[in-house]
Order: sequence, then C-alpha cells, then structure tokens
Amino acid sequence: MTSKTPSSKRGKENAPPRAKAPKITNEPEDDFDTFLDDEPAKPVKKIGRPPKIPREKSLEVDQEAMVIGDAAPLRAGRSTNSVHSKSLADESDLRRVQAECERLRRERDAFAKQLDELSSLRNSGPESLLVRFKEAAEAKAKAQAEVIRSQDALYEKQTAKVKSLEEALASSQEALARTEAAAAPPKFDAKLERMGQRELQDEVHKLRDVVKAKDGEIVALQREYQEEIAHSRKLQESAAQMRRSAEPPAKPVVNEVHSLSVRLYEELTGLDILDAQVRHEPKTGDERIYKCIQTTGGRNYTLRLCLRNEFDKHHKQWEKIVEFAPQDMDKETDRKLLKRLGPFRDAFNIPREQLPAAYAQLTARMDPEGQFEEPELTLRDNMVKNKRSESPDPSYNSPSLSPSPRPNSSLTPKKSRTSKDSTKSVKSPPKAVRKNWNTDQTITLLEALGVSKQSVGDQLVKNRVNLRKLAVDLVRAKKGGIRLGEGPRCLQLEVDKSQVVDQLKKGRSNIRRMAIELVGAKKGGT
Repeated sequence: MTSKTPSSKRGKENAPPRAKAPKITNEPEDDFDTFLDDEPAKPVKKIGRPPKIPREKSLEVDQEAMVIGDAAPLRAGRSTNSVHSKSLADESDLRRVQAECERLRRERDAFAKQLDELSSLRNSGPESLLVRFKEAAEAKAKAQAEVIRSQDALYEKQTAKVKSLEEALASSQEALARTEAAAAPPKFDAKLERMGQRELQDEVHKLRDVVKAKDGEIVALQREYQEEIAHSRKLQESAAQMRRSAEPPAKPVVNEVHSLSVRLYEELTGLDILDAQVRHEPKTGDERIYKCIQTTGGRNYTLRLCLRNEFDKHHKQWEKIVEFAPQDMDKETDRKLLKRLGPFRDAFNIPREQLPAAYAQLTARMDPEGQFEEPELTLRDNMVKNKRSESPDPSYNSPSLSPSPRPNSSLTPKKSRTSKDSTKSVKSPPKAVRKNWNTDQTITLLEALGVSKQSVGDQLVKNRVNLRKLAVDLVRAKKGGIRLGEGPRCLQLEVDKSQVVDQLKKGRSNIRRMAIELVGAKKGGT
C-alpha cells in the first residue's frame, strides 16, 4: 500500500497571470487611448493554492500526476471551465473598454468640431474681410502698376515717334522752301524789264506823291490823337477834382468794426467770403475778385464773383459787369442740386443791378423747399420792366441771366468837350485802392447783393443813365459830328492808330526801296 503524498495540480491555476496583448488597429492613437494605457493595472485574482512541496520533489509529483492523471478526469474538467470563464471575463472587459474608448472618441470628435466652429466664427468676421481687402488692394496695386508701366512705355514710344516726325517735317519744310525759292522767278525784275525808261520815271513820281500824301495823313492823325489825349486827361482831372470836393472827409476805419460787420453779414446771408483780390487795369479800372461759398439748406455752392467795368459798343457807355463763375461743379455728386441749379451750373455775365435778383434765385434753387421761376420770367419780365420805367432810353434792354458772350472791353472811350452838366456826371473807373480793401470790398459786395438798403440798386440805374447821356454828348461834341465805324472817332483812332502807323511806315519803306531799284535799273547805272 502506497502512502499518499501531496500532489500539485496540473491545471493552469498555478500559472502566472499573462499580460494582455495590445489590440492592433489601424486607428490613430489619441490622448484618450494614452489615458487608458496610463491607468494602473488591476490586481489579478489567483485561482487555487500555491504549491506546498519543495522544488526538488517536483519530478516525483509530476510522475505521480501522470499515473493518476487518468483517474481524475473530473478535476481536470473543473480547471478547463475556470480558464474558459476567465477568458470570457477578459473579453467582456475588453469590449467594455472598447465601448468606453469609442464613446470618448466620439466626444473628442464633437469637441474638435465645436472648436473648429468657434475658430471659424472668430475668423469669419473682420479678419476675413481684412484678408479679402488686402488681397483686393494688392491686386489693384499690381494692376495699376502694370497700367503705369504700359502707359510709360507707350508715352516714350510716342515721344520718340513725335520727335522723329518733327525732325522729318522740319527737314521737308526746309527742302520745300529751298526748292520754291530756287524755282520762283523775280516778279519785280520781270516788271522792270517790261517797262520803259519813261514809264519808270512816271511810276517813281506817282509813288513819291503817294508817300507825301500818306506822310501828311500820318501827321494829321498823330496831331489829332495827341489833342484828344490831352483833352481827355483834362476832363479826367477835372472830374476827379469835383469828385474829391463832393466827397465827405474820410473817417478812420476800425478793423474790428469791419470784421464784426462782415461776420454779421455772413451769418445772415450764409455767404462766406474766402478770399478777395483787386487787380489794377489802366483802361478799365480796378477789377475786384471774390471767392465765396454759399451755404443754404445744408448744401454748399462754391462760386467766383468778378466785378469789373466794361465798355459796351452798342450803347457807347461803360457798364458794371459781374462775372458769375461756379467752381468744382464736376465734383458735385448731388444730381438733384445740379438739376435745380439750372443756369448757375455754368459761368455767365450779368449787369451789376441784376446781382441781387440772381443771388435770391440762387438761394431759392439751393433750398430743397425753395420756389423759383425760370430766368426768362424772373429777370426778363419782372426786372426789365422796372428798369425800363426808370430809364428814359426806350432802346434799353437788360440782358437776361442766361450765359452770354463776354462783351468786348478792348476799346477805351476818350471823353470830348461837353457841357458843364454832362461833365458833372462823368465817373471814370476807380484807380486808388484803400488800405483795408479786403473788408471794404467785402462790404461793397454784400451791399450789392441786396442785403443793405434798396437805394444801392436805384443809384446804379441812375449812374447807367448818366453814362449813356455822357456817351451821346461825347459823340455830338465832335467837330461836325463825325463818326468812324460804330463808335466816336476818338475811340476808333485809339484802337486803329498803331495799325495805321505801322502800315504806312511799311508802305513808305517799300516805295523807297522800289524807287532805288528803279533808278539802279536804268542804263548806265545812274
């Protein structure tokens, strides 16, 4: 009878726990997987009891286990079931961990999507607009640089072509002039060849008579011209002396008072005067130029007013003209304002007495709620009737507000001998400039606009009538009432004097040269 010895179990109970193999997948490793790997491993529960026999007796135990292995099938079956249950538990844990990983991955994707949306919202506003603006600006700058380069190249090419054409034209003109000079026959020599000696002498005598007659005419014209100039100077001096004696003594001008007055005028009318200038003209007197800005109804209108004296050929008198010239109308973007301005969009000239009506119509046109009439009705029917009633001349016609050609101011009238009554009304163009001309001229302009008393317009009408009478007296005072052309003889002589003298001198030199050539053409050269 054999004694029972302790035997160890042959199952997998005593095997050390094996580490789980990592799952091999094609998915990228993320932070959540790293978190799972960093977790501490759970302790593995050992199944069965540890061996109690020493290691040197393991061979005997194995042999006995082989002998009795067939006798213990039940015990082996129990160990197999335990291993199977352990594998099932590991698989369930693996599936649970995989599900947890999948859930965490989905959360990760959701958070990443939210982060992208928030980033896009932050960048889709001003930053995206700035980026697009920079791109557009760079593209525009490149295009402009390209256009500039192309235009520069084209300009250089055209400049070179123009230079070559100018050189070719100059050379062709020189060649043509040389050809014509060589081919043209001498006209005077041919005429001399056909004439005889007697005929040449007669021609010389005739030309001498013509030269003497022309010299006499020149001397007479010069003498008359000098007399007219001297008489005109006397009239101007006497008129200036009378005007100085009639004027009250000048009072000292206070700059502060003028500045306050100008400021009040500007606030009342909305007309701001930016600059004022005075140009001295020896014939027409001083020319006053104002640069203004009219503000009405929240709208601005820049204009240039030029007040000057011009001589009217038709009426034979001086007239005070106002040049009304708008500025920067090409930069105006308000189409309604441009449509309402009408004739004020272009420059035009009007008499000084029509300036208040023109200013009133301008302010009415600039006001969105202002009412106005067309120039033909306002100035031609209303104002002209009043002026005609005051004017004794039935042929008086006041020009309308529509743009008109600038009257010719090249003629300077010369005053002839008139009666004492007509001499009193002579008013030559002003020549002196006051010290404080900026403020004084500004106040004069505002008074002309109708802001001050109404008597300013009446005085202008009276001056115009007096000037017309003076022109009539100047014409009648001439000897025999002679007229040359459309105006008095003194006017015509002043305009045409230089031309007549030059033409006569040129004719005299030509006649003398012809006489010398005729004498030299005689036989024997005598």
